[in-house]
Amino acid sequence: MLVVAGVVQIGCNTSGAIKAPIGAVSAGDFGTLRETIAASLSTVDEKESMLQRHKLVLMSLADGTPESGAVAADDVYQLLRTQGVNEGAEGGIFLLSEDAVRTWKGDPHEQAMAFAHLAAFDAMRRDWGNARSSASAGLFQIRDFSEAIVKGRAIPTQRGPLPQGAAGDRAAIAVEAAERGDDPAYAFVRSDFELGYLMKAIASDQIGETGERDEALAAAVSLAPRLGPLAERVRTGDYNTVFFVDFGLGPEKVRAPYDPVIALYRPITRSDLGTLAVTVDGRSEGDVAIATDVNRLAQDVRWAGYEDLRRAKDNFGNALIAGGAITAASLDNDTGAAVGLGLIAAGLIQKATSGADTRYNELIPQRTYIAVANLTPGALHRVELAIVNRPESQLILPVVPGPTDHSARLHYVRLPGGGPGVPNGPWAVSGEINYANDVTGPIAPAPSLDNLPWIIGGRCVRTPNADVLAEYHANGLPRRYQLEDLYSWYELEGIQIAGRLVDAPVGRHVLEGGTWLYTPAPGSAGFARLFGAVRAPYRPKSPPVAAVRAELVGPPVSSPGTLLSLTTAQVEASR
Repeated sequence: MLVVAGVVQIGCNTSGAIKAPIGAVSAGDFGTLRETIAASLSTVDEKESMLQRHKLVLMSLADGTPESGAVAADDVYQLLRTQGVNEGAEGGIFLLSEDAVRTWKGDPHEQAMAFAHLAAFDAMRRDWGNARSSASAGLFQIRDFSEAIVKGRAIPTQRGPLPQGAAGDRAAIAVEAAERGDDPAYAFVRSDFELGYLMKAIASDQIGETGERDEALAAAVSLAPRLGPLAERVRTGDYNTVFFVDFGLGPEKVRAPYDPVIALYRPITRSDLGTLAVTVDGRSEGDVAIATDVNRLAQDVRWAGYEDLRRAKDNFGNALIAGGAITAASLDNDTGAAVGLGLIAAGLIQKATSGADTRYNELIPQRTYIAVANLTPGALHRVELAIVNRPESQLILPVVPGPTDHSARLHYVRLPGGGPGVPNGPWAVSGEINYANDVTGPIAPAPSLDNLPWIIGGRCVRTPNADVLAEYHANGLPRRYQLEDLYSWYELEGIQIAGRLVDAPVGRHVLEGGTWLYTPAPGSAGFARLFGAVRAPYRPKSPPVAAVRAELVGPPVSSPGTLLSLTTAQVEASR
């Protein structure tokens, strides 16, 4: 029985090193989750590798640091495109080797969403060709079980009445498989993944493939007529900016209460057809219809996973147990008893491993919107996003740059909220920029001590360079301090400057208690969160940096300070 108990654990939710708190995602704490997931990759089980890497891609996009998930994105794409990873997922090998099918690739809807996010990742890097490839890969055929459902509902069972809706469809498929002893009847049909068609259309448009664009747009509108206005804007080229907007938490994967062999998806964020209101610089861009509802995909029988095979395995286990009992009883000798007990043990193992695998990606959103807009090239715009009748979804992006070349720019945005009882934070609606950064520059009119580095009492977290140093001098930093001094201060404080010495994935930002200095992508929730809140002053760890801070602004106080404007005479005196 010890063997059986050990195998039972395989079928449970073993997302292992990371069980992402849904509250953190809803509150927009993407940086902490991203760093935690990245740190776990070196120790995660190989069979969980893609699960954790897909999570890292999602949190890197949400945090406005897509490059920190670049390697993970490549790995996810390669694994999803690899055939035979789970050899034995069909037929007899599945029955005999549970370990062969335990490398997590996700249920079909998770794979489709992974390809869509990979397309968004490529598009953020202006690689529209690969974006089209990723979007196309997510439009794989799905299985239509209509015949199996009809047959299954006509088969009497000892399990009682079948539940209604998607749960009943899944149960019918499993019953039909058990009765027939083989795969249920199904046919492959075209995908109904609206998001995949939209991303393929936009990517095709950007590389001049108008035929593919029109074909993908027609498919999207035929599936969801509500997408007609968006499709027309894409077809006519009336846009230079794309917003890929995720909201909420995808459904939780659980074992069915009436039969643990069957996996069901239980919604966390409720579904509705609420539109996304988009405002640019105070001007409404209109409301955008929902592109894809992941709750719908997960509960649609056409997107079902391996319920039929798990049912067959459970049935096979019952047969082994029964056969073992008969063998042990009919053969009155030690050999018969040993054979019978062996069959019974094998049957118990088969049943123990036939329970639905409830591993799933907790970070997948509940819904996705695609919005387009025309932004003034080279200008910085204020964009407001909110789902109608979902106040917790409101997000103000204080800085969204208009593209400066001929290709469109995509911004990935993960809206806050969507979890049970989790409101959006003040940063989401502040619309403010409280810290100087590499996109917006100084925080206050010069001269002001707030334009100095945060680690010595200011509010600047820009990447040090000769131009930034000149501005520091103009704002009160004594001229005896040069660029190498700035670098040494960050080194003494254990802070790594993104791109300076090594091209490594960035960790959590120093403003949030991390050890990295960088500016997230403008137009992301990560940018809004990082600079939209006022934080307690930095407390230097090293004596040299503490001495410089004390020289300029005095010791740190416990609460955030006000802007420290200086007169020209004070600046001159500080030199």
